[in-house]
Amino acid sequence: MLSIPINVSTFKKSFLGGDGSLEISTDQDAWKVLNDTGRPFSKDVQDLVDLKFSTGTSKDFQFGQKNKLTLNVSFNSEVGGRIDLIWPEEDNEIIKKYNLTEFLTPDKLYMAILFNAKASAGVEGGFPVGPLSANFGISAGGHVGYERLVPYDQAKPVREILADLFGGTRLPQSITAVDEIPAKGEVLATNYGGYLNLSAGLNWGYSMTGTRSFEAKDLKLELDYALRLMASVSVGYRLAGDFNFETRAGALPGWVNYRVTKKRQSKLNFVADFGFTAKADLNGLPESADEFLAALFGADAKTALGYLAKAEKYSSVEELEKAVGKLAKGFLQDLSDKLIGKALSNATLVEFLAAVKKVTDTYNGLEQRMVDLYTDYLDKIPRLNSTLDQLLALSSFEGLKGVTNAESWEIIKRLSGERFYDLLLNQQDFQQFLVYVRSVKSFINDGATQHIRDFIAELKKSLPLDDLFKELEKYNTPDKLKAMADEKLQALVEKLVGNAFDQLGDYKKASQQVNAALKQISKFKDKWYEKVTEAVHQTFEFNLHSAYTRATEDDALIDLEINLNEAAGRELSVRASVGDFAEVLKTYDPTLVRINPDSVFKRKLTAATQLQINVFGWGYKRLTELLQNIEHAIETEKGGLMHVFTIETQIKQLSKMSSRKKLIESIQSNFLLRTVGESFQPIGSGQPTDPATGRYIIRTLTNMGVQYQMLYRDDRTKAEELTKYFDLATFLGLIPSSSALIAELNSQFPDGLGKVTVDYVVRYDDKAVRNAFTLSSDELAEWARQTARQVIGAKYTGMKETGWVARVGFAYQSPAFYQLYRKGFTALLNEGKAVTLPGWFTGGSPQTVALDMPLRNIVLTLFNIEKKYAERLVAFDAIVERSIQKQEPIPLDELQKASREFVGMSDDLDSFGRENSFFAMFDKLVHVGSSGKWRRQSAMVLNIQPPDGEPVTKYLMG
Repeated sequence: MLSIPINVSTFKKSFLGGDGSLEISTDQDAWKVLNDTGRPFSKDVQDLVDLKFSTGTSKDFQFGQKNKLTLNVSFNSEVGGRIDLIWPEEDNEIIKKYNLTEFLTPDKLYMAILFNAKASAGVEGGFPVGPLSANFGISAGGHVGYERLVPYDQAKPVREILADLFGGTRLPQSITAVDEIPAKGEVLATNYGGYLNLSAGLNWGYSMTGTRSFEAKDLKLELDYALRLMASVSVGYRLAGDFNFETRAGALPGWVNYRVTKKRQSKLNFVADFGFTAKADLNGLPESADEFLAALFGADAKTALGYLAKAEKYSSVEELEKAVGKLAKGFLQDLSDKLIGKALSNATLVEFLAAVKKVTDTYNGLEQRMVDLYTDYLDKIPRLNSTLDQLLALSSFEGLKGVTNAESWEIIKRLSGERFYDLLLNQQDFQQFLVYVRSVKSFINDGATQHIRDFIAELKKSLPLDDLFKELEKYNTPDKLKAMADEKLQALVEKLVGNAFDQLGDYKKASQQVNAALKQISKFKDKWYEKVTEAVHQTFEFNLHSAYTRATEDDALIDLEINLNEAAGRELSVRASVGDFAEVLKTYDPTLVRINPDSVFKRKLTAATQLQINVFGWGYKRLTELLQNIEHAIETEKGGLMHVFTIETQIKQLSKMSSRKKLIESIQSNFLLRTVGESFQPIGSGQPTDPATGRYIIRTLTNMGVQYQMLYRDDRTKAEELTKYFDLATFLGLIPSSSALIAELNSQFPDGLGKVTVDYVVRYDDKAVRNAFTLSSDELAEWARQTARQVIGAKYTGMKETGWVARVGFAYQSPAFYQLYRKGFTALLNEGKAVTLPGWFTGGSPQTVALDMPLRNIVLTLFNIEKKYAERLVAFDAIVERSIQKQEPIPLDELQKASREFVGMSDDLDSFGRENSFFAMFDKLVHVGSSGKWRRQSAMVLNIQPPDGEPVTKYLMG
């Protein structure tokens, strides 16, 4: 037995105390002999030994730094840890885990010391805290695993190796100075449950698509605006989970590397807690509302370009002006002056059209970010040029340290996009960025692109929508409206009223409509801000959890280096060392911080704040309904999709909850089934669709986040009461174990969960949808029935034990009742008089209780709904199979019929289940059809409001 005393001469660094000694237990005391004789290790000695404290020790073995994380290894535990001796060419898991093979050369060996310990009470000090801090992880004195790995020369004596191994034992949280940085090949790691404070610096923006109708057979792309990056956004958020926190030497002298991964031993794949630390500030929001209105009114560049691209087919100025409409009529004349220096007439039309073609060809070939930046800085070009010159004067990426102006960083982030962190890391990426900056500078100033700049400037000058709205406010009486002569203002009136100006007839009514719409413009912008912010938060939250769930234990959630040679760097490392990365991630100074852009929370969140705005009723003539009913006219979905409705009948439906649900379900099912049609449509089928429309349909489905509301509980919810919901999550492939999740929740919320809502959010793409139709008809029907039982039944089994209707769920999910139903409805009604309630529901032993006739009738209805759902799905599958096997086209009218049949079930599904039950059930078929291998982005979302404390959000994602 080799005994190592615990004292200041043995443990030199970072120890607060400890009595007794550590005992290294080996067979035949081989290590003791080597230590005492001053010899090196040999391959015939035991590779793995136990560490334990000597008997009689009265104090825990404690190490760490005051006011930070300190660990206690209990003196009375049988095994406090272990030491691994690792030789070259061994297939060792811990070497692979930390990717250390390159350091294990033929003349080296690795020593790994591992402790199982408890965190000291009150450890939170500088650690991030949250709602679960009292019962979760290190802040609650929870379990912490510690590992230190060090390479040594094989010839080094055992005595020296052990002295260094123990003497250098310190925590990753202790590395806040240069002399504490691990040596090359050395790793310090702790794994624990705890909080991280994080921030994401992203570009937010939106693309815009539109269609006149959302009926399955009529879906056609009418409007397609490319992604418009508005500005940067900084999102602060906190995350709790099981993490592995590693510290290594950085790439440069004096730099330390912090790396955070998911804990390998974690059984559950969900984030324990999520919350925003601050509201995202979406710069550019007012401008986005202005641009959206400009597009709706036809006062935007895209619309103007559309007219100009088709201008060649017009043989006279009159035909061209009639096509573009009154609003853009004056713009044509001004543009002619700019492009050819002549008034537009029939005599100059050919010359004008030639110049226009040059504009459209050049414009369509330009990079969108470049055009957007120029458009946004049109009235401050000298300032933009000054910033670009400042950037071009830099010789290396380290020079960015001198860029302190917030607007300059805004421009850098907009131009670099997803490559932003790359240019902060190395010279090659920075030089490529400068090449792009030069091209932007050329576009803004060179004569070769003057015609494009003239077009953009002229458009902005000729169609100043805000100014036109203000001018229109002066025509606030019927008489003034009737006397209006300005054609641009007449065009606005026509858009608002939905009629040609010379056919208004009732000027009093028209005046009322116009005045009411104008009063709503500012309210529209306020509501727009609210809705877009809501949508950005929803999609960021969803994408964050998806990125976390899909990350493996080998993927770095956070991977960055900090310069400890500088005082500012040391201050940042103090925060980072305890999991507070928010300020570090906001630091763009490459002389202090270098962030690996391939880390999960950088790579996977690039598009987390980019929305698709889908306009239903694009081109509709009357826009007053949209402006006056903005509360109901905009719907957001968690996937990054925002619907805008412009048709009066649709908006009226949205104002009523029952009609609203049916309308939204109709839209969602139309996109789903039309995606099926697009995915399985044989090549050369001759169906009246086009590739752009197909891409639009699939893209819209991909961005959907269909929400299925499952539950709302009272203030005294216990985790066990959610058993059937967690069984459903297991059935849907979202969690591995219902019982493990319940145990986890009980440990985090010992006083109960409080109020809980459970939602199921469904997201998948066209590849996932195809998986649903890989099942045969019989398999498909069976899984459809099983899923209906799980999804709809969970509504009832999730009720309180005092609720009589809860018995319906247990009966509906009972195989015995299904056998009665197969015998006939009279058998179920006459024989299904009792049902057994499980012990977790009764709070004691299982109980057999009566099921009276009204409840039996509900059970019968549920089985009937299930049967209808399965039959309709199988019938639709037959259409798909026909297309696959016989290469027959899928008629759009059959898609339309199938969609209407499924939506026709929504009243039953919503009455006896919840809204969007169809999507929740279809999601299981996607999962089964891929044999559980396809990672769709669906989730069960728990929103928990504990009796005391802040809300907690959990996403259960497969």
